[in-house]
Amino acid sequence: MPGAREHHDQAWHNLAFARSTSGTDPDWRATALFYAAVHHVDAALDRHLDSHPTDHKQRRDGMAELKERGVLTRDAYTAYRTLETRSRDARYNCTWRGNASFAPAALSALEQSELTRVVSGLL
Repeated sequence: MPGAREHHDQAWHNLAFARSTSGTDPDWRATALFYAAVHHVDAALDRHLDSHPTDHKQRRDGMAELKERGVLTRDAYTAYRTLETRSRDARYNCTWRGNASFAPAALSALEQSELTRVVSGLL
């Protein structure tokens, strides 16, 4: 099982990938931003609960525990869910083509607002 350090490293790797796709692959950028958030959350779950979720439901359950303990803010949870929804829309609903919420500026704003809210809401 990867620990907190490995999850943080993967989160930054995913963020670097997301930034490298700016303007070319908005579906992959949205997905990479979400998975950067996933790994930040997994690092917190490892550090605070010694928990290693294997699916999104287990992760959400762990996030609920982190909220109860005051480790995860409600704002960070909401931001995480926004990233998750945008990623799911890109991957499964194929809604990124011609959708203004997947424009480069919109995805940059998503990174700067939502991903930042997740990270800052975990510290």
